[in-house]
Amino acid sequence: HLPVVPGGLGADTAVAEARRVLVTGGVFYVMVKEGSGVEMIDTGEGLGGRFFQLFTRDLLHDLITRHSFEMVHLEEGIESRPSGEVPWLFGLAIAI
Repeated sequence: HLPVVPGGLGADTAVAEARRVLVTGGVFYVMVKEGSGVEMIDTGEGLGGRFFQLFTRDLLHDLITRHSFEMVHLEEGIESRPSGEVPWLFGLAIAI
């Protein structure tokens, strides 16, 4: 749910902290909603609309690699939910 914003805040802070605590060669797995921009989405879980940062393949790749990770696998997936289909991006990276 963390936004990608200038100044090393939001998602950048989370990925930087993950890299800080992983040893070189450590594995980082990330799963994010696929799309573009930010949206308020009601996922049908009774929580109402929530803020989501959506990611393109390029945005996720750039976020991960600028924090000293090497992206080794990136794939798309679709999850069927009562509220509709949810597009996901799954990334696997190695700390370098």
